[in-house]
Amino acid sequence: MLDANGDQVGKVRDVVIQNRSSRRSPKVKGLVVDLFAHRRIFFPMERVRSVDGNQVIISGLVNTRRFEAREREVLVTAQLFDRTVQRADSPVPETIYDVAIRHTRGREWELAEVALREAGRRPFQRSHVTIVDWSEVPDFIDNPGPQDAEQQVMRLSELKPADVARELHDMDATLRAAVVEAMDDERLAEALEELPEDEQVAVINALDTDRVADILEEMDPDDAADLIAELEPALAENILQRMEPEEAKDVRTLLSYDAATAGGLMNPEPVVLGIDATVADALAGVRREEVTPAMAALAFICRSPLDTPTGRYVGAVHIQRLLREPPSVLVASLIDPDIAPLTPQSNVAQVSRYFATYDLVCAPVVDAERRLLGAVGGPVGRAVVGPVVRTRSGLTGRAGLARVEPALDRLLLMLRAAAEHRIEPQAQEGRDHGEDDDFDGHVSVQFFRAALPRRRPPPGCDGAGIVPEIGKDDK
Repeated sequence: MLDANGDQVGKVRDVVIQNRSSRRSPKVKGLVVDLFAHRRIFFPMERVRSVDGNQVIISGLVNTRRFEAREREVLVTAQLFDRTVQRADSPVPETIYDVAIRHTRGREWELAEVALREAGRRPFQRSHVTIVDWSEVPDFIDNPGPQDAEQQVMRLSELKPADVARELHDMDATLRAAVVEAMDDERLAEALEELPEDEQVAVINALDTDRVADILEEMDPDDAADLIAELEPALAENILQRMEPEEAKDVRTLLSYDAATAGGLMNPEPVVLGIDATVADALAGVRREEVTPAMAALAFICRSPLDTPTGRYVGAVHIQRLLREPPSVLVASLIDPDIAPLTPQSNVAQVSRYFATYDLVCAPVVDAERRLLGAVGGPVGRAVVGPVVRTRSGLTGRAGLARVEPALDRLLLMLRAAAEHRIEPQAQEGRDHGEDDDFDGHVSVQFFRAALPRRRPPPGCDGAGIVPEIGKDDK
């Protein structure tokens, strides 16, 4: 195993895989590596950059904690090789001779094919090797749980994360526990992000600590930080200790800021480029599947180091500008000078006014030393209002917010915005809505304005009172 500079880190000894429900290919979770200090560690596949017959190229930090296999994890070399299996269409037993893994979307790897040879052969006898799809080997089909839970997992696999959260919210506690146990980490992480915080905590408290660490690593850092902040301090610290160092570092950074500030709302993994990067480099960065549409709207130019907190922040470039320029142009020459950065101490009202003023969906967060700490993705209304507004569906959070009828919702927001100049100054800063409070219609318009069409304020209305245009579709 080599790092990005070509220096040897250790030797790969095994591969860790995990069976998944809904007849999906087993996920390759990581590698078991021997360090030179004779310590066997785990390295996640998300940080593997390339694999060939002689070497594995990696990036990022190495967690030197001794490797311990977790529940439902299987070691390919130690536990699979030479295992006897019986395929449905084979008259004789066979043994697992080798496996093939493949790179899928994003940074994920999965098991693809299995090489089998006839069992019971005599020593030194050459036998025919048969290569089959993973699904033909019964050992790779996850053992089903209770029938109801298995059926629910299969049904939920076709839904969007917000709809999965709605289904989990409506289940009784026993069935939900069985379904959560059967879901894979990535799918469960996406659903947890859409659940109210009290239900997130209930799900997390019922799971094994090691699996909780895996799930939080799959979540966006800001969502993981919000969830960990709701846990008991001892449990939260235990989980952070079990997470990968880079993932835990991002979460700890967010926890150091107030949740109602730009520092608490930001994503610490924006698209960051060096000053010598070209348009082609920038487009390759925003094209990555793990980058959300909001984060892909801007590419940030900084001096080394490029991991947050970066070196000196230079500026930001719009993706529309990148699409109009030749691939060889330096992005540093395309910086938009009108994008002013936020500070990590900027409060919610300042952040939402920023998005409304500059008509942006992404904003840089820079500290006093001009280092880029992260970026806030917008419209900020989703990040701020989503977790605290209770809609008629009865479910707080984004899943419930998505259920409000769009036309009626937009009309109500426009009416509030039109009356903003009559709101008292202290009300413009927003109210503190607890999760147990019913939505009473007095949320500050500042949270929503980034999503509304705008025009110049009419006579008698100051610059802060932006009145939206009401289209014929909204009447």
